[in-house]
Amino acid sequence: MIFRRCLKNDLGNYVEFENHVVRFAISMRDVMYVYSGEYRKESFGQGFELAFSCGNPKDVDESFKKLISKGAISIHEPQDMPWNQRTALFADPDGNIHEIFAEIK
Repeated sequence: MIFRRCLKNDLGNYVEFENHVVRFAISMRDVMYVYSGEYRKESFGQGFELAFSCGNPKDVDESFKKLISKGAISIHEPQDMPWNQRTALFADPDGNIHEIFAEIK
């Protein structure tokens, strides 16, 4: 699965992904508050969207199941789309909606 190949550090409430250019991490707000003293405000609305590319359509299904089992909220189950991609949507703990996708060959 795409997440397993890219995962560098998983501390449960802080997940960091391997990348050669920038550090990319997903973190719970309370972790960032302890670290920085910020992030006290309640978040609301769609703050951002990330689209994660999977190696193949089967990886979309497997990654989606794993995300949901870890507490992500299902928004749109994996489906073949007219633009030749298999996609799924999930929400993170703050309610931001993200996508996982793969090209259909």
